[in-house]
Amino acid sequence: MKKWISALLISLLVHPAFAQSDVFSFHLFSEPHNLDPQLTSSASGNYLFFNVYRGLYRFHDEKGLIADGAKDCRRQGSNLVCQLQPDGKWSNGAAITAADYVAAFRRLIDPALASPQADVLFSLKNARAIWRKEKPIEQLGVSAEGPLTLKIELEEEDPEFEFKLIHPALSPLPPGGYLGKNRVTDQVTSGPYQIKEWRNGGWIQLQNNPHYHVRRNRPEARVFFVDHDSTAITLFESGKMTFLRRITAAEIPRLRTKPGFRQFPMARFDYIGFGPQLNDSPEVREALVKSVDFPQFKRLFDTFTPPGCPSLPANLMDRVPCLKFEPKVAKARLKKNSTPPKEFKFSKMGGDDIARGAEWFQGQWKKNLKWKIEIG
Repeated sequence: MKKWISALLISLLVHPAFAQSDVFSFHLFSEPHNLDPQLTSSASGNYLFFNVYRGLYRFHDEKGLIADGAKDCRRQGSNLVCQLQPDGKWSNGAAITAADYVAAFRRLIDPALASPQADVLFSLKNARAIWRKEKPIEQLGVSAEGPLTLKIELEEEDPEFEFKLIHPALSPLPPGGYLGKNRVTDQVTSGPYQIKEWRNGGWIQLQNNPHYHVRRNRPEARVFFVDHDSTAITLFESGKMTFLRRITAAEIPRLRTKPGFRQFPMARFDYIGFGPQLNDSPEVREALVKSVDFPQFKRLFDTFTPPGCPSLPANLMDRVPCLKFEPKVAKARLKKNSTPPKEFKFSKMGGDDIARGAEWFQGQWKKNLKWKIEIG
């Protein structure tokens, strides 16, 4: 098992025709099962949720943290006290209050909900005990000190907690809760958009929320459900989609000269592992690492640094743990009874590059170790 760390270039395209369009369109890699941000673990779904649900903070690429549902939040000892926007309203015009945040936090930590996002609250007072069913939800360290004052009590040091408050799972709980697909037009939202239509298997149409506290003339937005990068590129190039938020490495040379092409560097942490079957086989784990040509990966997948070599400045680390391509060492480490893993599984939701990467690793192990490991 190993974590691979590299600096990738995130590539995207904005269609030049968008300037004349009344609808901004992009895509998700899968259709959401519901409108509940507390029950999803999909990063793709958050592109939708960030547009319809907003919490205390949002993040700006240049300015960093920006207060959104909050007017401001201040640390007071181990507490965080937030004053809410006085003009914060739901899409139905009702006021957003501190009690709505308390309800959301309590629901998220409720073990009966079993939210995959619950751990973002583990630094709050009594959160872990509540998650273990040792204390009631009402003892969670969050309270409404008035309609517009929210108090959050931390029992663990968490200097990055304010950044966690960006997550839509920590947005205020809508009156009436999160509704199913059959009632999407009734869903009350706290973000800049509300839902106009959901066409199963096709798209979600969003329209401006006139009660969102940041007043702006926003275009309607259409969110397609597209599970293949090649299909997304076809939609974009045909003019049916205005924003292509992911471009595969193989397409970058062709699309790099297009108007609207943008690239942003990002430090990415990906995990490749085979589960507990290799716990007692350190020689196999080392062979799997040292038998892959990291410089070649860098060239094929358009990264600043090869995987296995952190893109962080060296002065931030006690030791720079760069992994090396050493096929002879890999073979020498293997014992006579060393057994290769049978299968290497990956998620197709990662897109064409993930599938291509899995095939590349499979080829490296076959070429340099003479191991045929199935992928799927």
